[in-house]
Amino acid sequence: MFKHWVILLFILSILIPLDAQEMNVKFDIETGIEEVEEAHLAAWQKVGKVEGYRIQILAVAGTNSKKNAQKVLDEFSLLFPEIAVYLTYSEPNFRVRAGNFRTRLDAMSVLGSIRQLYPGAFIVKDKIFYTEL
Repeated sequence: MFKHWVILLFILSILIPLDAQEMNVKFDIETGIEEVEEAHLAAWQKVGKVEGYRIQILAVAGTNSKKNAQKVLDEFSLLFPEIAVYLTYSEPNFRVRAGNFRTRLDAMSVLGSIRQLYPGAFIVKDKIFYTEL
């Protein structure tokens, strides 16, 4: 039994100084790192669009399709003001798509609430606007 206590005290005496050493860690940030970060963000802003995901709410073709799509876009904007919504045309359809999601998982987290009002909504791969991290 005495051996166990001695071993335990030995282990604790080794671990306690390690914790004290970790608390005195200092980071040296290289000079000019802020300029590199600003240049990186400026370069990404020039790119404009990157691969990502959106939620397609509607795709319509035919008579009055643009008017119908615009009506859905306006309605969606009122119901979900925090989500960007876009009206695009790809012959022969007008499409209403929402969001700028970087990952499919991000889009899926919002899809459930949108599907309550728009049951036919689904996730599509699309070019999205780059936003800062």
